[in-house]
Amino acid sequence: MPLREREEQLRHAQEIAHLGSFDWNPASGDLRWSDEHFLLWGLAPGTVTPDYALFRSGVHPDDVVRLEEALQAAIKGGRWYACKHRVVWPDGSVRHVHGRGEVMFDVSGRAVRMLGTVQCITERVAAEQALIGARDEAHRAKKDAEAANAAKSEFLSNMSHEIRTPLNAVLGLAQVGQREADGTAVRRLFDQMLDSGQHLLGIINNILDFSKIEAGKLSVEKEAVSLTRLTDRALGFCAARAAQKGLALRLSLGADLPEAFLADFLRLSQVLANLLDNAIKFTAQGDVVLGVDRFGGMLRFRVRDTGIGMSDEQLARVFLPFEQGDGSTTRRFGGTGLGLVICKRLAEIMGGTIRVESNPGCGTLFEVTLPLVAAAAPAAEPAEADRPEVAALQSGRRLDGMRILVAEDNPVNQAVLRELLGQEGAQLVCAEDGLDALQRIANAGGDAFDIVVTDIQMPNMDGHQLARRLRELHPSLPVVGLTAHAFAEERQRCFDSGMKEHVTKPIELNSLVRVLRKHARWQAPPLADDAVSPAPTLAPMAAAEGLVDWDAMLDLYQGRQAFVDKLVGIALASQATAPARLRDAAGQRDFAALAFTAHSIKGMSANFSAARLREFAVETEAAARAGRDDAGPMAQRLADLMDEFLAALSSRLGEASGTASPAS
Repeated sequence: MPLREREEQLRHAQEIAHLGSFDWNPASGDLRWSDEHFLLWGLAPGTVTPDYALFRSGVHPDDVVRLEEALQAAIKGGRWYACKHRVVWPDGSVRHVHGRGEVMFDVSGRAVRMLGTVQCITERVAAEQALIGARDEAHRAKKDAEAANAAKSEFLSNMSHEIRTPLNAVLGLAQVGQREADGTAVRRLFDQMLDSGQHLLGIINNILDFSKIEAGKLSVEKEAVSLTRLTDRALGFCAARAAQKGLALRLSLGADLPEAFLADFLRLSQVLANLLDNAIKFTAQGDVVLGVDRFGGMLRFRVRDTGIGMSDEQLARVFLPFEQGDGSTTRRFGGTGLGLVICKRLAEIMGGTIRVESNPGCGTLFEVTLPLVAAAAPAAEPAEADRPEVAALQSGRRLDGMRILVAEDNPVNQAVLRELLGQEGAQLVCAEDGLDALQRIANAGGDAFDIVVTDIQMPNMDGHQLARRLRELHPSLPVVGLTAHAFAEERQRCFDSGMKEHVTKPIELNSLVRVLRKHARWQAPPLADDAVSPAPTLAPMAAAEGLVDWDAMLDLYQGRQAFVDKLVGIALASQATAPARLRDAAGQRDFAALAFTAHSIKGMSANFSAARLREFAVETEAAARAGRDDAGPMAQRLADLMDEFLAALSSRLGEASGTASPAS
């Protein structure tokens, strides 16, 4: 190939690659550039004679020193030259280039020639800078997201504390008022106050759970879960509300179910209770059924109701955060729209799925499917832990003689604890903070108290600091923490600081009593609940004797005697005011109140296989809704029947306590 043709090919290749070449004699200063080199300096080829000064003048001022250092290093024996730098064109625009070269030396070691190339890398640098910028932006976004999550967690923690602290006082005082109320009407007001407060607390808990799930901070445990205890707990949470609405609450168990399986008991209980509560909320009449069966290698939980149902459009949004059927649904039934989202996320975290079937006016079916891993049955839980309804009925002083030191800086919370625990027979001494508590122990002696109950956030010395000091000074003195923070991290901090237990505000009296009785270094006085086995069996009674067919009821709940016992306690607590409400409404000819109460009794009596009571409740409801003159006398008779019914339940519960074997 002729030389000229080869040179033309080389020139064309350099043009395509944006690659210029140079030949420089450092000793003489002679410099030759290819046409592409001129173009890389923003100059037309051949319009000027290149020299070192021209080369240097095109280099960006900030890069000159670095470039000349690289050239000198190569000339002084380094041989190889390489430098990335910027070139400023005559019009002021900037290009990025990469220069490379090889130095040749004469016999004396003097540099006499450098051959090299210069390539335009402007696009590559721009891409690299864009990549670096994107990486930096992603890093900043990640840091911002982490900071936002941290701020959200801190905000939620503070919000939880700020809401729970006054709510603790409100609910605590309501519990005091409920216990001391003389009349039915006054007690009903405190009942409504407690119901509203518990509803608010449920909303707060839903928001916190959802936030923990979104932040990836919610974990699940793997433990042996008793299927009986799980279903009893889920149904027990909702039984009173179902009875109030007159709904039948039923349990359906499939064949060949394991006695126990591996799962997270608390989280699965939460899912089932949430689904049942949701079903009860949207069901005006009929029944709600919890079903459990095997589905291949899975365990399937089904919650079916006869409620209002959902359209296809509503089904598409049912698992979206903060969504409900429509605005009218929210106004009518309330709620945050988070319950089902939490159920879905929890089911997925536990390795399962959740699905829903529904049609408007035809009820709804929710189905949760979880991996089935059978396990040995766990040890039975203490009776008090599973039967708060029965514990609430105890008239004894459950903390009689217990000496409690309370460290609490809020005067209202001090007053609530004095009233609630004082009514249980406890002797309270209140300290304003951790330092005050330590001083009182020092003055009275380490054996002066059976247990210390401390708030967490206090001035001067907080609850964690107090617990650590007591662990050093009086290791046998148990400490229980009271905190408005509902996060698992706070619970763990309490244990790490040496506390025996952590009780979340607002305080639920029966829960606090159980914790104190469990951990205090004090001899507990005998209670009816302490004198029975963990799962007391109701005394035998002939079928259909009185108002309740106990055998039929036991069959209805598939032989689940413990759950029948629980329903007895729930009915005694939730229906105690029903006779008075019927008589009040009859006296005032308040047909709406009569119909509502009779409807509630109708559903409750179905759960108890109390056919005669149910029939009369149906007739009374119909008379009240029609506004008939005989509605009042019928309500009076229904009230008498309810008195008999409640007396039968009380007698039954008493016989169960009297015939059960003592606890070991």
